[in-house]
Order: sequence, then C-alpha cells, then structure tokens
Amino acid sequence: MPPLAALAFTEDRRRSTGESHQALCTLLGESGQALPIPAARHPEQAQLETAVFLACCKIGGLSEHPLGIVRVRPEEDQLTIRVVNEPYVIHYWAEFLLPRLSSEDALDPRDQVSGVAGLRFRREGSQICLHQPGMPARIMLTGFNPWWWQRIVDRLTADYDLLQSEPDWCAEAR
Repeated sequence: MPPLAALAFTEDRRRSTGESHQALCTLLGESGQALPIPAARHPEQAQLETAVFLACCKIGGLSEHPLGIVRVRPEEDQLTIRVVNEPYVIHYWAEFLLPRLSSEDALDPRDQVSGVAGLRFRREGSQICLHQPGMPARIMLTGFNPWWWQRIVDRLTADYDLLQSEPDWCAEAR
C-alpha cells in the first residue's frame, strides 16, 4: 500500500485515539478502507468504558491532556489507556474511579457509592487492569509506575473506606 494512502486510512483513528501511524499500519489490510475503531465485543465492555469515562470527566484540568489520557488503544475485548506519567494524575484516577461509600443518607443503595460501582483492579506486569468481577470487560491503564497506583490506593483505603475487598461488598447483594 502506498505510504500516503496508508496515512489517509489511519487519519481518523489517529486523531480520535492518539495512536501512532506506525502502530496502526500493522492493522491495515489490503481492503483499501479507513481503519475503524473496533466496537466492544460484549455490552459489559462498552458499559465499563462508559462508566470509567464519565468518572474521569470529573478530573478536568488545563493541561495538554486534561483527563490525564495521552492515548487509547481500543480493541474488541479491552481498552488500553495510556495515562500521563504524573503521580497526581494517577491519584485523581484512583480517587474518581474506585468505589467508596459516599452517603449513607441516600434513598437508593446505588446512590451511596461514588466512583464506578463494582470496579476492581489488579496489577498485570507494568499495567493496572480495571475490571468488574464476573464481567467480560477490562481496561488496562499504562504509562506510569504501577507502584504509584498501589501506594495511592493504600492511602485512599485508609482515608475513604474504598470498597475493594470482596465482590459482594454491598449489603443488598448478600
């Protein structure tokens, strides 16, 4: 495929995701069509991506990467998000994403939790995997030292009573 044609076929996806042309060239086929952003294979994957994005919208900021997102890599079974390599950004991500009790006065039990309800994390090599137990969905966070995440979560657990210990932490689920 001619280099200019390949550049044109990856243009929309590069602009939307921040992925590099070199990385996307490996995904180009001989079809002669623009490279689309793949849809999630499972509805749970799309729901998790939406919940994480809505929680991250609260972060804001005036930097080059206001949500702390440098690049995303969408795939059918997971979304990989490269986050700014700054501890304060990782702190905001953990604080806004991980579920914790926020108000016991709420009428509906779902309103008692802030963050992404049911969200869990685990370290996988140099990445943090966000997932919900029993769901075929995952988001990989990369681009930072994963030890920062653990240290921040340890501090948040002590201060905010993060709900991370058991999949059935909600009293109504017992």
